[in-house]
Amino acid sequence: MQPSLPSPRPAPCGHFAHRPRTGPAYLLAVWLSVAALRATRATDSVEYKFTDYAEENGRIHVVTQIARGQTEIGAARIAVQGTVDTITGATPTGEPVPAGSAQVPLARFPREIRRAATVEFGSSFGRNDWEASLSFSKEPDYVSRAFSVTDLMNFNRKDTVLRFGYGHSDDRVEPFFFPAPLKKHSDDLIVGITQILDPVTTVTFNLTSGTVRGYLSDPYKAIVKTVVIDPAHPDLMLTQPFPENRPAARDRWIALLGANHFFRPVDGALEVSYRYYRDNWDVASHTMELAWFQHLGPALVLRPDFRFYTQSAANFYAQTLNGTAIDPTHRSEGVGPFYSADYRLTRLTTTTIGLKLVARLGAHLSADLTAERYVMRGRDSTTPRSAFPSANLLSAGFSWIF
Repeated sequence: MQPSLPSPRPAPCGHFAHRPRTGPAYLLAVWLSVAALRATRATDSVEYKFTDYAEENGRIHVVTQIARGQTEIGAARIAVQGTVDTITGATPTGEPVPAGSAQVPLARFPREIRRAATVEFGSSFGRNDWEASLSFSKEPDYVSRAFSVTDLMNFNRKDTVLRFGYGHSDDRVEPFFFPAPLKKHSDDLIVGITQILDPVTTVTFNLTSGTVRGYLSDPYKAIVKTVVIDPAHPDLMLTQPFPENRPAARDRWIALLGANHFFRPVDGALEVSYRYYRDNWDVASHTMELAWFQHLGPALVLRPDFRFYTQSAANFYAQTLNGTAIDPTHRSEGVGPFYSADYRLTRLTTTTIGLKLVARLGAHLSADLTAERYVMRGRDSTTPRSAFPSANLLSAGFSWIF
């Protein structure tokens, strides 16, 4: 399903549509922000990563495998990455808690597999380092194609780096119950600067502007309203589910400020960042992240990290349509009035605590192991507590440098 929301937890498989996805449409913005790091990886390498993301109480479970290879051919850098996600579990439908229960209704879906591929190209000329990527992702009900281009301009003997990037995606939403696939597309622009202040300190500031157009509703989410069955008998009423209806356009703006500092006396480094997000659905979010990189001898690095995220609610979020003048339909056409009971659009906070160990196993081989605990909590007075997930994440990987 399409990544219709800014993910409260972007890694490894944030909460997209009715279940987590990391397709090209979502990776577009991430790619633009990390291309500067990849542009510096000039050595040939092969990497593999295995990740297990499991929400509690039988919710979403995703097993992700990523393989990546990179090489140089003359002045060009070329990388190929393949991703396979195996997705099982259940997710809230958007309907309210039944009488006598504390659990929101869940929709269970069969095992699904998502496959994605990305090809990256890069080179350097003069003061410029550029990279471009092409991506494709396919699953039973969603297809995504994307590309991006990033240019890094170096000044002051590479103490100052300016970043410019553009990305575009074209997606198709095609559940089996749709008469025909529906389309959406997104565009993102990023400008930024990274400055080395001294040999042990750097700061980064990025600004991103993006637009998404097309079918932005989640075809698996519902909202209920109690309606009169027969106008001649106004006392005969029935509570019915209706498909949610989101706007067909979303404009977003992101500001990111980050800093890194190495502390020589303890042989460790601190990485801090703050991200502000705003869109025209009235969703505003703040993300703060801290990570400490501690060297434990020449071959081990331990990285504890903490991430806090908070957001406001979309201006059309509601638990039900009861008490409103809205007359819902069984179509999501992207024109008002708008309504959604998706818990990811309400006021909420998430916290993530993680620990990563990176080990150098030889001159060319390194391995890493990561464990994280993720908790989401609602901040409104209407959404049931059981709508919000908690999850555990485990991942392991290796990198072989030629």
